[in-house]
Amino acid sequence: MPAAIVTDSTAMLPASLAAERGITVVPLQVVIGAQVLDEGADGATPEVVAEALRAFKPVSTSRPSPAVLLEAYEAAARNGATEVLSIHLSGR
Repeated sequence: MPAAIVTDSTAMLPASLAAERGITVVPLQVVIGAQVLDEGADGATPEVVAEALRAFKPVSTSRPSPAVLLEAYEAAARNGATEVLSIHLSGR
């Protein structure tokens, strides 16, 4: 009964470690003004966020959507997982 581990990018796991351990990392969403980007190299990088802050644009983060998490869980099941351990920060 193999288990999969899913977390989000607040875990700050190096990509190589996540890949080595088979951990799925789902990106947080970063909201810059009215634009929503995924955290990471293809979206909200530290440079993009810094530029927005220099321009006095509002910046906030949001949890991954339930649909994105469901996609991660379904992918784990397709890859043979019968259980998923999903680890995330509390809203508190």
